[in-house]
Amino acid sequence: GNEHWGDYFSYILYPEFLTSRGKYNKGLWRIYYLPHQLLAYSKKHWFADSGIKMACVSKKTSDIIYSFSKRRWPVLYPPANLDDFKNKIKKKKGVISVGGLTHEKNQEEQIEIAKHFPNLSFNICGNSKRNPSYFKKLKEKSLNMGNVHLCPDLSFKDLQEKVKHSEVFLNSGREDPFCMALVEGMSAGCIPLIHDSGGVAEAVPLKELRYENKEEAIKKLRKIISLSEREKEQIRKKIKKHIQQFSEEEFIKNLFKIINKQKINKGVFPLI
Repeated sequence: GNEHWGDYFSYILYPEFLTSRGKYNKGLWRIYYLPHQLLAYSKKHWFADSGIKMACVSKKTSDIIYSFSKRRWPVLYPPANLDDFKNKIKKKKGVISVGGLTHEKNQEEQIEIAKHFPNLSFNICGNSKRNPSYFKKLKEKSLNMGNVHLCPDLSFKDLQEKVKHSEVFLNSGREDPFCMALVEGMSAGCIPLIHDSGGVAEAVPLKELRYENKEEAIKKLRKIISLSEREKEQIRKKIKKHIQQFSEEEFIKNLFKIINKQKINKGVFPLI
């Protein structure tokens, strides 16, 4: 019987059962998610009254669920591999992005930005197998652009080397719940430039490193690459201090704090 099992503990990345984002809020995807969302709203009292136990991947996700259920769930930032990316390598003037080559990550915008920086190298890295048609679209869009390099399906070692040598980490996804690759890039010494939305914005404390639209991204990237080495190093110091909260050690410590506070039976509890 269930008495031999621990409590179930849900770790929520993004509540697609409540609200959709990007392409999932249009067309057939919208039709697919709509029944789930209607069911969730019809049973929303269950979230407040039941013994369900959960944590959210970001404050943004926690806010979405609170607006629905009026119950506040704790934030548990995912663990990033900070130590493997620390280095003292002199950075090359270049931009890198890491993430699945998909509509959600919006690498098309990165190619549009790159058109304004013909002498700046853009390495767009990620898994091409999740959405081959989008990867094909990126190849077509970057054709004959000498400064854009699509780097699909790299080994961890090769990816690590590219990240360590890059100066700027660009994340153009909209409403990205979180991005561990971004945090690891910042640990490597990259200066981030991200779209100011979703939980990923919580990883970047400086407003001047977040943008609202493509035009602002171009303006802010131009400012970043024109900074002196001393100014860049000051930014890196602030960022590296901020991202310590995303370490594996902090994740484990905070996970057990939540377990104890929510009085979860320490048996079997899957992270979902």
